Amino acid sequence: DWIISTLRASIVEMRRILRALKPVNLQKMGLVDAIRKIAEDYTYNCGIPVLLQTSDGITSLGQKAESVLYRAVNESLNNARKHSGASSVKVSLQADSSEFVLTVEDNGRGFSSSEASQKHGLGLSGLRDSVAAAGGEFELVSAPQNGTRVSVRFPVRGVT
Repeated sequence: DWIISTLRASIVEMRRILRALKPVNLQKMGLVDAIRKIAEDYTYNCGIPVLLQTSDGITSLGQKAESVLYRAVNESLNNARKHSGASSVKVSLQADSSEFVLTVEDNGRGFSSSEASQKHGLGLSGLRDSVAAAGGEFELVSAPQNGTRVSVRFPVRGVT
């Protein structure tokens, strides 16, 4: 009982620390290059190819929004690795005059909305909250045998 209790407390503390960490690569490289690095590392470490597509002229979105987008890529790729059985993932960061849109889509097994509501991790629910707090919109689309798509949108005005 003591070991289990200590382990649970350690997990809670580790999650707190990880949430508090600032993404160093994002600060050093900028958003597009940091996402490119995540995609390259994921492909190398997991053996699952990531196709990265970005539009030209993506400028700074502000620290808070960029941090959320960076974490969205990390969380989505982590979920694809752990849960989806995907053989490929597509990451897209597009910008136009009105909005920035990040999409991470895998070709894995997908899940039903009832499966998602039964899970109690920090992952997607925490990401949804972070996106909303930064002034963006979060969308999750998944269905059994049809993969999963996570989209995060930030309007050009009001990006923080």
